[in-house]
Amino acid sequence: MTELDLVKLRELAAELGYWPASTDEEHVARLRAQDARYAEQAAQDPDGTKWQKMMPSRGSIGRIRSG
Repeated sequence: MTELDLVKLRELAAELGYWPASTDEEHVARLRAQDARYAEQAAQDPDGTKWQKMMPSRGSIGRIRSG
């Protein structure tokens, strides 16, 4: 097991907006690609209305849990 590079982790956290699980280059490349896809989705639907329709409403979540 390799030792974590805390400096690199901090730089990645600043870049990605969250702490990645590792500093492995393949893992970081996947995270960057994933973030790019999310950014592209957000650019196509800035108000979030397209994906919001796929989420249950807050009221239905309560009914699901209590039902």
